[in-house]
Amino acid sequence: MPNRFIKEKCRSSRTLESLTDFEERLFWRLLTVVDDFGRFDANPQVVRSLCFPLNPGKRALANVRKCLQKLSNSFTLLLYQINGVEYGQLVNFEEYQGKPRAKVSKFPDPPKDQLESMLANVSRCSQMLPSSVFVSESVSESESVSVPVDKSVDFEKFWIAYPRKVGKQLALKSWMSINPQNGQVELILQAVETQKTWHAWTKDGGQFIPYPATWLNQRRWEDEPPMAPLKRKWTIQDAI
Repeated sequence: MPNRFIKEKCRSSRTLESLTDFEERLFWRLLTVVDDFGRFDANPQVVRSLCFPLNPGKRALANVRKCLQKLSNSFTLLLYQINGVEYGQLVNFEEYQGKPRAKVSKFPDPPKDQLESMLANVSRCSQMLPSSVFVSESVSESESVSVPVDKSVDFEKFWIAYPRKVGKQLALKSWMSINPQNGQVELILQAVETQKTWHAWTKDGGQFIPYPATWLNQRRWEDEPPMAPLKRKWTIQDAI
């Protein structure tokens, strides 16, 4: 990996100051992992092995995932999925590191609407969350979504219930597109609570939980519960 440039204002970044020691340590180590486009494989197991090669087992996968999510929530990086594979990109990485020397990134581009949504969120929250080393504040407010109060309340219920807090603005757009009515809201919320207990959602620190926008777009609240494996009856032959 090439050397990275770090601006001295990082020392006075209130965003970085709001992170825990481990979250900030992961951020700095990610700088040496990302490609020339600021992108990386965001699978927590991969991140852990690359960022902490000497003793990866010392850090729990759930903690690594939690740290990545915290960095995403602070608008320092964008988490996204392509064909079910998790990736990350440091926001406005090229602005601070210069044009990439490589012609093509090692990783797929993030969805354009998701990146624009992230930057729009940065603009809306700029008064509450100071920008970090890699966040630009020059984003138009035009990306915001106009939401009626009653729909906003229903969506917030869903967002609070859903265990994976990634891409809130995209999830809101999906929610408005579906426009759930009356009993459908309760049906969705009940499905979230039920699927939280499914093995696919609880294994490996929850890394296989779909992004909320994906879950909504695919109408995953209609999923059937997984079938339990059939148990073969014991016969006398088993004792022979």
